[in-house]
Amino acid sequence: MGFDAARALAETLLAHQRPELWERAQRAAIAARAAAEDGGHDRDLLMTAAVLHPIGHSPVARRTGDPQRDAARFLEVRGYDARVVELVAGHGPLAGALLACTDAATLTPPDTDDPPARAAQTVS
Repeated sequence: MGFDAARALAETLLAHQRPELWERAQRAAIAARAAAEDGGHDRDLLMTAAVLHPIGHSPVARRTGDPQRDAARFLEVRGYDARVVELVAGHGPLAGALLACTDAATLTPPDTDDPPARAAQTVS
């Protein structure tokens, strides 16, 4: 499953119940796109993990109270790529890059001229 499916899943789980996390997920995906291009990383992998990273906060995915573990379990059960599951859990060779993207998303104020939803959809 690629970025488009991941984005739709994250939107479904977060947009209404945790809109601040949905916005953060979109900003993280935007940061991941730039980080992948700058660092020569797999763009789809990094953007997919970035947009999915907060889903463990959703009541639908929450089981243990550990959002990373809950998100990873939720994705694994649904057949997501093991590399995405590993990154969302905070492990793997790109874990540092993902953390930088999620940190940037936390610190970046919303840009009213370029809504995150529109910018995150531009994967090409």
